[in-house]
Amino acid sequence: MGYSNLEGVLANAMSIAEDAFSDRFDARYCKAGVFAVVWTGASATDAVVKLQESVDGITWFDVASMTVTIAAAAGSALWKLTDLVLLSPLYRVAVVDNTESTGTVTVKYFLKGDH
Repeated sequence: MGYSNLEGVLANAMSIAEDAFSDRFDARYCKAGVFAVVWTGASATDAVVKLQESVDGITWFDVASMTVTIAAAAGSALWKLTDLVLLSPLYRVAVVDNTESTGTVTVKYFLKGDH
């Protein structure tokens, strides 16, 4: 049985001026994909945006190599996930503001269904 692709916005203009988490989403039956991280309006340029995974929606773990430190007022990063990385059923985006006081981040995703 095949499953269709998933695409959407995980975080839409989410503030990077305070610690925050996006809603979670279910990535079961997905084999690979990408997350596009785009930020704008940052000032202190030290906030961190990271992808997290969970098996139960309660305990969350950072996904290795899926973290970006905001190093400019505006910019972007692309996270590529293979079937060896995309193993947990649930994902979310976490923002750690550090000393950041302005700016937003948008994270979009496209995941290939298990055909």
